[in-house]
Amino acid sequence: MSPTLKLRLLFSGTKIFHNQQIIALELLLIRCLHPIIKNFNFQI
Repeated sequence: MSPTLKLRLLFSGTKIFHNQQIIALELLLIRCLHPIIKNFNFQI
């Protein structure tokens, strides 16, 4: 296995992990903001 291929695999692995973290954070944000948005819509 060439070092460049190893680096590429490592990079793609961290990229996928990073994307999963972002998705988890976005889901958390949506969950936290959802009731606030609901209340806000009712007030208008």
